[in-house]
Amino acid sequence: MWSSAFPEKSVHLPGYPQYRLPSVVRINTLPGREFTAEYKEHTGSSDNSTLTWQIVLTMPRPDDFPAVGGVSGTVTVNLGNLPASAGRKPSLCQRRRWFNPDNRPKNEPVVWVGERR
Repeated sequence: MWSSAFPEKSVHLPGYPQYRLPSVVRINTLPGREFTAEYKEHTGSSDNSTLTWQIVLTMPRPDDFPAVGGVSGTVTVNLGNLPASAGRKPSLCQRRRWFNPDNRPKNEPVVWVGERR
């Protein structure tokens, strides 16, 4: 299993546990190799200090995987795989539409996204 933290404002996970979020895992001690991991579970609420969700991913264990704890690496999730994005084109958001609620630092903007009906 691989555990990672994702920014709270980048993905809304409740309601998605039945879907797979294919992810690419790169492990520092196995350079040049990529592995596919899938979503298993996530925490019920975000961490107040880091504004992240804890997500657990699973993948088959490679035969030459280091048998020590604390292995570091990188997980890349394509948020375009979320069902909510099916059939939609990516769009750009003008900078003037960003805002900073709750006195957050200026480098943590938020964008409201809505649908036309």
